[in-house]
Amino acid sequence: MRDHHRKLIKKKNIIEKYNSSFEYYDDRYRSIQLQKYELAFKGANFQSKLILDAGCGTGLLYTHLSKHVSKSKCARSNFICLDISLNMLKKIKIKEEFKEEKAHISLILSDMENLPFRGNFFDLIVSITSLQNLPDIFQGVSELIRISKRGTEFYLSILKKDTRLKKLISKFKPYFNDFMMINNEELEDSIIQGKLM
Repeated sequence: MRDHHRKLIKKKNIIEKYNSSFEYYDDRYRSIQLQKYELAFKGANFQSKLILDAGCGTGLLYTHLSKHVSKSKCARSNFICLDISLNMLKKIKIKEEFKEEKAHISLILSDMENLPFRGNFFDLIVSITSLQNLPDIFQGVSELIRISKRGTEFYLSILKKDTRLKKLISKFKPYFNDFMMINNEELEDSIIQGKLM
């Protein structure tokens, strides 16, 4: 019971942190996130896929894809942007990219450890610099796997300094084909890629 209470407090603190930082979030983190996107998505094809951005923040990934990836590589795709912070999602709603592409993007307020989707649903999962915020990172990744189809492409990143990183990799690596890690000296994150078996 004490562990459950501790996890709830951590979750509440994360919600408060991101609800209060949404106004300056883009200015502070845009260039750092873009570096990660450039490394993670080399050669990725987003066409005709149902994509989940888990821990989407202010929608920087969607903005990046809409501006920097060719229309043909994103054609007929649908994006679900999920975050635990209501203010982050509100920030997405006022962005021009959202207003222009409303039919292709949905916003979901939810907790990554208890995802509101049925199993075998998504074609591509992205979670960049969000996993370390989870009180139970293993539950969060298990949920991402649960909602994925066989062959779903995963693009995850986690802070290198997170003490759970090695255990996370050893636990979930057997679930993936083409498993790869990118460790760039300039980045604070390790980027993990693979396709679900």
